[in-house]
Amino acid sequence: MKKAHSHVSIIVAVLMLVLVFSASAEENTSPLSLEQAVAIALRDGTAMEKATLELQEEEISYREGRANLLLSPSILQELSLETSWRVAQRNFEMARADQAMEVEEAYYNVLRSERALQISEENLERARKQLDEMRTRLDLGMVAEIDVQSAELEEARAQSERIRAESALELARRSLNLLLGRRADMPLLLSTELETGQPDITIDESIDHALVNRLEIKIAEDTVVLREKDVEVKSTDFTPPLEREKARVGLANARIDLTDLKERIEIEIRRNYQNLNEAKRQIPLQEGNLHVTRERLRIDQARFDAGVITSLDLMDSQNRAYEAETAFLQAQFDYNVALATFFKSLGMSLEERTRVFSSPPPPAEVEEIDDAGEPLPEEE
Repeated sequence: MKKAHSHVSIIVAVLMLVLVFSASAEENTSPLSLEQAVAIALRDGTAMEKATLELQEEEISYREGRANLLLSPSILQELSLETSWRVAQRNFEMARADQAMEVEEAYYNVLRSERALQISEENLERARKQLDEMRTRLDLGMVAEIDVQSAELEEARAQSERIRAESALELARRSLNLLLGRRADMPLLLSTELETGQPDITIDESIDHALVNRLEIKIAEDTVVLREKDVEVKSTDFTPPLEREKARVGLANARIDLTDLKERIEIEIRRNYQNLNEAKRQIPLQEGNLHVTRERLRIDQARFDAGVITSLDLMDSQNRAYEAETAFLQAQFDYNVALATFFKSLGMSLEERTRVFSSPPPPAEVEEIDDAGEPLPEEE
């Protein structure tokens, strides 16, 4: 009986392992959205693990400082301690934003690499068909040996492009997996496509949002509050004149730093907004060029079949079509990176912008229009 019971236990254990590995394999091969990828990286990524440990160290220092204040209370020391703790928390949030941005760009890079591989495979298939046709025509005496040699060279070049695209995709997937805190060779399927829509936000709205939500500004504002309190505490007859003057100079510098930071952030927003619009304009231009090159290739194929142009002319047309497809893909990638960079400079997370710009407005909502005819920003 004991032996039979032992066999049953072994069978149960094996079944449990099979179920666990099956569930794990299903999780690893299920399509991963951009939002899911960012969430996984913020939860499991090594960069966030390190940032969390650094925040825990700051918390320990904060608690130690609070304990020391019980022995020697000081309003200024207490405010300085609270400010330092808030700065540590906001630095942690900025680390999260940087990590999310890095994951988003890596995600888009995988999407671009997947499509680039597909384009290179289509180009290789086209080159192989061209080579087969040239060999057939050579046997029939319709083309010269140089035409076959040129087709062979094009086929070799297309093969090299496919190998390069395949290597780039593998590297892109490994990089994203490492950001997600997973094994570099783990299977990776993505579900989010490259974005092409323009967000409905003006430059003035963008600047206003950034000046309210950028964590760097909040840190600078906390420093101003601390310096103001320093001046208030030292503005007594018991404080040496040099100490009072030093406190006032520190406050003036903090205010200048805050003003300068706001101006630099405004310039950053305007530059990113301009880059975003320029990247957006490139998409229809490259798409139009792609349509033209495809139509020209179709015409050149017909002209080649009719004996009007040479095989070299046809190969040039095929190369232009391949380059146009690659340029259009690059334009889509550049726009998505510019969009992510723009929103990050606003202090807006992926979750926030998905909620604000992807959800349709309520049916009963009436949009207000300001004097300039621009939609007013929604109140936070």
